[in-house]
Amino acid sequence: LTNTEFDYLANVTSDIQTQLNSKAATGANTDLTSVTLSQTGLNIKGATATALTIKPNETLTLARTLNLITNNVDRTINFGGNITTAGDLITSGANSLTLTTSGATNVTLPTTGTLVNSAVTTLSSLASVGTITTGVWNATDIAVADGGTGNSSATAYALQAGGTTSTGAHQSLATGSTGQILQSNGSAALPTYSTATYPSTAGTSGKILVSDGTNIVSSTPTFPNASATSGKMIKSDGTNWVASTETYAAPSTSGNVMQSDGTNWTSTVNTGGWTVLQVAGADATTTGTTLTNVTGLVTGTLLTSTSYEFEAVLNCTTSAVTTGTKYGVNVTVAPTVILANYEGALTSTTGAQTTTNANATADATAFLTTSSQAGIIIIKGIFTTASTGSPVFSIQHLKVTSGTSTVKIGSILRVKKL
Repeated sequence: LTNTEFDYLANVTSDIQTQLNSKAATGANTDLTSVTLSQTGLNIKGATATALTIKPNETLTLARTLNLITNNVDRTINFGGNITTAGDLITSGANSLTLTTSGATNVTLPTTGTLVNSAVTTLSSLASVGTITTGVWNATDIAVADGGTGNSSATAYALQAGGTTSTGAHQSLATGSTGQILQSNGSAALPTYSTATYPSTAGTSGKILVSDGTNIVSSTPTFPNASATSGKMIKSDGTNWVASTETYAAPSTSGNVMQSDGTNWTSTVNTGGWTVLQVAGADATTTGTTLTNVTGLVTGTLLTSTSYEFEAVLNCTTSAVTTGTKYGVNVTVAPTVILANYEGALTSTTGAQTTTNANATADATAFLTTSSQAGIIIIKGIFTTASTGSPVFSIQHLKVTSGTSTVKIGSILRVKKL
């Protein structure tokens, strides 16, 4: 023995032959609890030089598993050839199973079975896929509740309408003919095309649509189709509508109301329903001994068969005579009834009152019997117009003998229909 070989015996603790006998005859070492690999790796030769076989001598049961563990997430186990399993390929733990190919290599997945773990209920990653731009839809018709029409086809050129229920399949409308319009048939029926009852083309310039009793037709308007003079209004002339000057007053004093004067509408003080007339411009005078109208205290035409109330307040004077003045009321068409009450200054210190129920008849009492006397005369009453004619009402006065009877500016007559 050489010294080097003899030195190998330095660490022998028991019979060397006994130790050799305890080893397996095939070279398998069942006493190894772990193997520490160097960077060159563990090479196990199989039956041929091209095959790597790691196979225990007995079948692995559920309790006995062959594990290839690196114990470090930064380490990789590489297989240089195909991996064939007779059972399932199962991964566990927090790390996923990643299939990586290099070059133009296909990954073939099963065509049957479920390619999803049974615990997966949604594929959240598909939310970011976006719009599907390729492929052909070969599934069933998309229902209305899911945003579809519920149909696989529709009538060519037809409009689509909702179904008979809120989720029913859409319906195609029947196509109409040229010039027809779509018309509703109510809330529970499809609309249909119908022949229009009005012109389908524009008519002559300036024409309008009007009913002829059967259809809507294009017609020349009977009212002005262009602006007229400023301030004019549309008014019927008995045949057409024409531009006409208004017969009512423009806005005037604040608080005034519109009132008819028998011809036009005028702006006048709100009198609470009374028509108010007055002596204006000049005093009303007479030297006659028969009744005459007081200028300014004459109404317009009144209604027939209508009752009116009246009230006159006269500021009167007489000339230098003592025979006095008298007053009366008159309706141009004899009224069916009239009653007038007169009261006022008799002398410079006394008054008098009298009543008449006769039309166009002077009162029985002479007023203002003092020479050159001035005084107030009040006349009140009621009358009913006849059933025909154009009645006009007025206040009248006279001078008993010679001299002048004067009704001053500002004297008024109020008349109101009852």
